[in-house]
Order: sequence, then C-alpha cells, then structure tokens
Amino acid sequence: MNLDTLLRDSAAVPDAAPRVLISGRTTLDAAITAAGAQRVAAIRVIRQRRRRRLSVTALVAAAAAFAFVIAPTLSLGGKAPVSAASAAQVMRQAAAAAGAQPGGWPDAAYWHSVSTYHQGSEPAHQREAWIGHTAPGVLTDDGVDTGFIPLDEAVFPAGGRGLSWDELYALPTDSVALESNLRAGIGGVGNSDDAELFVIVGDLLRESPASPALRQALWEVAARIPGVTLVGAVTDSAGRAGVAVERGDQRYVLDPNDGRLLEESSGSSAPAPEAPGGTAWRATYLEQGPANSAPATTWVEPAKDSMASAAKAVN
Repeated sequence: MNLDTLLRDSAAVPDAAPRVLISGRTTLDAAITAAGAQRVAAIRVIRQRRRRRLSVTALVAAAAAFAFVIAPTLSLGGKAPVSAASAAQVMRQAAAAAGAQPGGWPDAAYWHSVSTYHQGSEPAHQREAWIGHTAPGVLTDDGVDTGFIPLDEAVFPAGGRGLSWDELYALPTDSVALESNLRAGIGGVGNSDDAELFVIVGDLLRESPASPALRQALWEVAARIPGVTLVGAVTDSAGRAGVAVERGDQRYVLDPNDGRLLEESSGSSAPAPEAPGGTAWRATYLEQGPANSAPATTWVEPAKDSMASAAKAVN
C-alpha cells in the first residue's frame, strides 16, 4: 500500500488543494507499509503542493528563536508597498541579517517549533513539533483527532529528495554552490525548476536547524530566482510587521531585519497586504530553536472511522 491508495480508500482529497503540512512521502510510505492503513494519523504535517496530489516529503514549520534585532533599513510600519526596493533587494537584506544571527546546531538533540496553520474558512490550528536529530520526534496538533502524531527522525524536504539533519549541515553555504546543489536535487518535481527552487528555500528556512550561514545562502539563492516579485509591507497573522514577496501563488512574509520567515501562504486567492487572512492556505511560524528532549507520548491506534478526519488534517 502507498500514499495514493490510502488517500483513495480512506478519505476524499480535493483536487488542486494548496500545499500543506505533514512529513515526507518517503517516510509516510515506509510508515504505512510497516503499520498499515490504521496508522494514517502518523502522517507528518508539511504541505500539499498545488496542482500535485500530496507530494509531501518532510516536516516543516516555524522560525522565531532568532529574535535579535538588526537596525532596519526598510520602513515596515505602514501598509503601502515598499516601492524603493525590489524583491531581490529585500531578500539580500534578509540574507545579510540572517547570516549575522548567532547559532549553529549540528549536534542538537531536537529542533522545536511552534506554528499555526489555516485552510480556507476553517479555524486556525496550532501545532508544536519536536524533530529528532537521531531519535523519533513528536508533533502535537489540535487539528488531529489523537492530538499528536509520532515522527521519525528528521528529514527535511529539498525538491525530489529529503535531507537528514547531518546532510542539511553538509550543504554548501556559498550561495552559488548551494543553488547548483539544490537544482540538481529537484528531479522534475514542481511546476518548473525555478518554481520548485523558491519552494525549497521556504522548506529549508521554516522548521529546520539550518545554520545562520545556510539561511543567508538560501535567501541569496531566492534573490536570484526569476519571477519573484515584491508585494510590499504587510502585517502577518500574529500581528508582526514584515515584507511579502511572491512567485506565482507562493507567498513568503519575511522580516528583512533578522532574516526570519514569518509566514507563507498559497492558493488562488493570495491575500492583499491588508488582509492576510484571505488565503486558501496559510501557515504562520512563531518559534523555533534547539531542544534537549521531546515530550513522552503514548500512541493509541485510531478507530477506522477516525481515518477521514486524520487525513483531512494533512490537506
């Protein structure tokens, strides 16, 4: 059994739904083979790619343990677009700021993150994840019947492949070399290589222990991707000032003063700067940082009639 047959037999998945949330296809297929259809709730939240049926690859989500303020060079207080800067300039500023942050966590035991996600007219849900370096982790999610989902050890999505924690730290931090490496791993995933590269940048910035040097290189890569446009100054769903850039229907809200990815959204109804809640799908990244341990949980096998609601939480 694989992901496609599980979704076909257990729940209705809308066509062309925006990307959202729960870990990797490789990890998921392995979990399904090992535990059977009753383990549907073991799916890790990440994202469902638009115009692709759940091409999910690994857990993702938040960035806010880096709250060290760098003196701003853009005014973010108003709602008007930042007309004096291009999208590339904003992302290069974010790159420099991200690289100036302290940190680097190659030996941490877990990566802890807190985020919220919202789809369509449904209420927002909160999720908290402990991603294990070499040990299993756990995801708590109030949108899932069991309240939590057990996770395998860390796998971070990068196009057509997933990267372990150690492989993440083996990526080059020179942005030209990094771009070459990431493009080589796309493997035909996504609408185009440029579109997928923009997605990968968000995937590796959001719920990962990427070092400040790697975060800097990722924003530098994004600044060179054709077709990225500047939306302007916005306020995210948590009330934080940021700047929005987008490519196609994929939008990132970033803080160019410290390089954090604050929020992302996707879908046919991308939000106006004054209305960040009008998206088809939105995730807001509140906190992240290293942790020494994860909470203990006891898995309870979900009832068969709970499978549809568990599957719904991943869409």
